Amino acid sequence: MAALNPNNTQRFYLTYNVDTYNHTLCARSDAGVTAADASTGIGGFLTAMSTQVGHSVFVKFEVSTVGSNVRNPVTWSGPTSWGGSGSDAAAGPRFWSFTGKDVEGHKVRVDLFGRTTNDFPDYRLPAATYPIIQAAIDALNTSIPIFLTINSAGPTWNGYANQAYSQHWIKQARK
Repeated sequence: MAALNPNNTQRFYLTYNVDTYNHTLCARSDAGVTAADASTGIGGFLTAMSTQVGHSVFVKFEVSTVGSNVRNPVTWSGPTSWGGSGSDAAAGPRFWSFTGKDVEGHKVRVDLFGRTTNDFPDYRLPAATYPIIQAAIDALNTSIPIFLTINSAGPTWNGYANQAYSQHWIKQARK
């Protein structure tokens, strides 16, 4: 499989702050998707995972068009805050990861930082066992053509979410 240019699709970037850290969620979309459409789709995912992350606040929303690496600000019409109340600095390096791939094998991944729960018995939570994970996967399967692969194709999302720690913070702790 030949490598595709990273700017092969339109990309929306949602920057948010959780536990004093800024993080950016990237969603690849069809070129015809508007900022309002992307806000609706991404907002649905954030709402589905709201009980599983710390208090998060919207910072900025940007778009890069097909063929461009320049990010331009656009209007965010989704939720301006989501997640639980309070702050947990220990949650900064913890995140949820949802993965999938399209029929040609191009992978897709959406990470959401600020994971507050740390009591699950395994790092991988199957959607069949955890309704919140199923709700998040359903939100990723939105009818709006966002959360696409680099090939502009709709992915088949894996039926689970991974709970993980950011390697950046692990490396920082080891210094």
